[in-house]
Amino acid sequence: MGHTDDYTGRITIDPPLSARETARVRRVDGVGADEVRVVVDEGVGVGFESAGAEHGYYVTEGLALMVEACAVPGRTFGGYLEGLNYMGVWRLVVRGGRVVRIAPAWPDA
Repeated sequence: MGHTDDYTGRITIDPPLSARETARVRRVDGVGADEVRVVVDEGVGVGFESAGAEHGYYVTEGLALMVEACAVPGRTFGGYLEGLNYMGVWRLVVRGGRVVRIAPAWPDA
């Protein structure tokens, strides 16, 4: 039996994706692409969230594909996706156009 990686939160996109960019990003294919969804508000892509895949193992890879597909000069990404599984908690953020996984540094007991 495997484990599940659960995610909450949202990566925001500024400026938002146009309708054409949103459609292009939704067609991205590759490992994890089906585990991340584009959040649309009034026809434009405003962020990325976990798609609630059965296990969520490849959200990092899927998010990286989505960011790469829409990264242009002047576009920024904010917020985070927070992951949780039996091993702990972490956050995915976008820095410099790349997805970075940040694990908390717990103090020694």
